[in-house]
Amino acid sequence: MVDVVACEKSPVDGTVKVGLRLSDGQVVETVSVAFEGFHSVCLSTQVGCGLNCSFCGSGIGGFSRNLKASEIVAQLEAALEYSDAKRDRTEASFMGIGEPLLNLDEVFDAVETMQTRSLARQFGMSTVGVVSKLYELTRRMPIFILQLSLHAPNDGLRSQIVPINKQQPIKEILEATRMYAEISQCAVYVNYVLIDGINDSIGHASELADLLEGSPLRLRISKLNPIDEVAMNASSPEKTRLFEKACIDRGLHVVRFASKGTNRLSGCGQLRSRFVK
Repeated sequence: MVDVVACEKSPVDGTVKVGLRLSDGQVVETVSVAFEGFHSVCLSTQVGCGLNCSFCGSGIGGFSRNLKASEIVAQLEAALEYSDAKRDRTEASFMGIGEPLLNLDEVFDAVETMQTRSLARQFGMSTVGVVSKLYELTRRMPIFILQLSLHAPNDGLRSQIVPINKQQPIKEILEATRMYAEISQCAVYVNYVLIDGINDSIGHASELADLLEGSPLRLRISKLNPIDEVAMNASSPEKTRLFEKACIDRGLHVVRFASKGTNRLSGCGQLRSRFVK
């Protein structure tokens, strides 16, 4: 049993966030974001998150449990009901609360249900990169537009920002990600959130270019979204411009991304922070 307990629409860009209470009383959020010609519905795969990424509000309350496939599908159904999203113009994106690769069987079951019922046109996934699970994804269901949340160009810095990195080096994560890109033939992005004074120097850009040069992976640079509990700031527009230019000058395919719905805590890294508070 899943009940809708809240629905907010941003007056700025029309982003719709839906809060859902699960049968055990836990609350998750899903967000429907309108782009030109389609909607992306960000689906949560866990209640809370145990990865403790330093800039993300979704893990502030810790990890509670994995979601069942039926609970994931219910989020998409709610988004289709409460927003303007249409089934044949919707991307079901496993990019909400939690790490989807750590709940992979339920994600696969949810996708199969969505396909059977034609609830979405295509599928996306965002992950910090769990090497063994990336290979499993490649073997079992390589259909996702994939986004690897990297956020740092070396292991020392990434282990501070994304603590799970201590368990596996960037080199191994990128090898698994490149294999996924080659076999799936889907678009694959490396997400990099610019944080003022932490990962946004020209030196960091040069290191990042060394990592990605010559690969099929596209670099997706974004702005840090504010959360009261996180004492970090977004990089200035000038730092952002210089960082992007340094990467482009090295031949990287750079895409700038701006989250929508941030005024309603619906942007990347902001989900569930209000409920936890």
